[in-house]
Amino acid sequence: MLALGPPALIVDAADVTFCSARALTVLLTVGSDAHAAGVPFALVARRRALLRPLARLDLHRVLRVHPTLEDALRGLDTSRP
Repeated sequence: MLALGPPALIVDAADVTFCSARALTVLLTVGSDAHAAGVPFALVARRRALLRPLARLDLHRVLRVHPTLEDALRGLDTSRP
């Protein structure tokens, strides 16, 4: 997907009610891959099931987390040189 050069990648996990360690690993991997490809990445999350592990593990420092899709769209810089 990233090889196609999308202007941005947003994972909308706003309605997630359970988050496993594997899901966190996938989010970190995708975020890292997007960064390496120069594709802005954002995560939409607003439920405790995802926000709590993100906060406990300080993952909000490496993942751009937004409470709504609209906020994520506004927060992404999709301009490229």
